Amino acid sequence: MDSLSLKYYPVQIVSILICLVAAVNFGLTSLWSQLTEHKTLTLWQQVLCIAGTYGVAMTALTYLNKYGMWKPYIKLLGLCDIRGRYKGVIISSYHYEDNPDLPHVTVYLEATIAQNLNGFYVEMRCFSDPGRIQLTSESVSHDGTIKKEPEGTYRIVYFYSNKGNLLHPANKEVGLTSHDGVCVLKFDPWTGILTGDYFTHERSSYGKITMEPEPERK
Repeated sequence: MDSLSLKYYPVQIVSILICLVAAVNFGLTSLWSQLTEHKTLTLWQQVLCIAGTYGVAMTALTYLNKYGMWKPYIKLLGLCDIRGRYKGVIISSYHYEDNPDLPHVTVYLEATIAQNLNGFYVEMRCFSDPGRIQLTSESVSHDGTIKKEPEGTYRIVYFYSNKGNLLHPANKEVGLTSHDGVCVLKFDPWTGILTGDYFTHERSSYGKITMEPEPERK
């Protein structure tokens, strides 16, 4: 989220930004020519103008991407605002006691999502009880993408690394080991609800995720 990225910028917006930078550079070189009373700038003067314009543009874009989560702007980029705190449930492909006749294992989650125009970051804590007291595991995201779907929802995909709680009472029974995986979610911008699936790599398990925003979500 700290590294400058243009992956969420449509080609049209990138083209406009390039034209703006070129226009600023042209204006700067013209102003310098008038101030120095030289119709033609030397090579080094042109290099300085280009370097100055590039530096200003990169600085402005860096701050814009970090702090520019304004609704009209992110709508123009085709993005959604998923920032906030969430609560929800995970229904695993595993069954209790590894018995197909018993219900699927249900995990209760709390998640915090941070976001800017460079990307987003998900921190999730999972619990074995509805009161969210017995922590089973924690996960963090990396390498995420957001894509708007034709019907107006958003497809959110990210890889995650999960650290299991080896001290949890059910560790020996379920095997709360560290693992990596991927989440594929749908974000409903009208309700703020995230639903979808997760898939683990090492454990070959999968499941359903539902997350609802807490009232204080911005």
